[in-house]
Amino acid sequence: MQWSCGPPLCARRSTLGVCALGGKLYAVGGFDGATGLCSAEVFDPAVGAWRAAADMRTRRSSVGVAALEGRVYAVGGYDGANRQCLNTVERYDPATDRWEPVESMSARRSGAGVGVCGGALWALGGHDGPAVRRSVERYCPGTGWSAAPPMLSARRNAAVLTHGGKIYVVGGDDGATNLNTVEKVRAPPMLSARRHAAVPAHGGEIYVVGGDDGATNLNTVEVSPGPPMLSARRHAAVPAHGGEIYVVGGDDGATNLNTVEVFDPETEQWTELEARMSTGRSYAGVALIERPN
Repeated sequence: MQWSCGPPLCARRSTLGVCALGGKLYAVGGFDGATGLCSAEVFDPAVGAWRAAADMRTRRSSVGVAALEGRVYAVGGYDGANRQCLNTVERYDPATDRWEPVESMSARRSGAGVGVCGGALWALGGHDGPAVRRSVERYCPGTGWSAAPPMLSARRNAAVLTHGGKIYVVGGDDGATNLNTVEKVRAPPMLSARRHAAVPAHGGEIYVVGGDDGATNLNTVEVSPGPPMLSARRHAAVPAHGGEIYVVGGDDGATNLNTVEVFDPETEQWTELEARMSTGRSYAGVALIERPN
């Protein structure tokens, strides 16, 4: 593997959100060194250049971005103008080049991990000022947001990836310490809520099935934590390729990292990629698209 430079963005962006949809890359919001951004850009590999997309309604840095059912979602973040962490959500339609608001989350979340699994959009952790969250919310188009079981650890600025029917929540920080821990959740939930949870083990994983939380019977399924990374890192990006998970860059609390770790779900082992990026990158966005021939 070898790194090479790609076409530059139209605007400088840190703390942005990135996703792939329809063979194109979308770079949404972020911070340009002076202010939070409401702008967005689209990269078409057939053209080999970035172009502007419609602006969001709200400035959003530290925003979570993912694609669901042909739309790009911008979830939470920080507006930079009113100095507020956000619980609002916007949705972009590439066909009309328009953003529209959707139902807000129950909690304000800046630096949340956002991903798609089981036909739903997931928002995991994040923070509201100094309060770092371990709570999780799940959005289904047509029914809106609902609470999901919390993570084992409070974390913000974690990377999130869906792979093999599981959501991986990788690294981040808990407000005091950068984390090298990994959590994974299997989705979707069971069909029926049930008390008195069963806890079987299979394939090296512990499954916590159903039960109740003292107030509500649960139909969710949780899976045990995954093995920790080699390095504690936050603000990293996490794509999957060739059946493996790549954790790209981030920072360790002292410096931006140019290293990449690779996780093999079959062996449950982390290794460091020999090829390093030319530049240490924190708050970078990464997504996969096909290269044109």
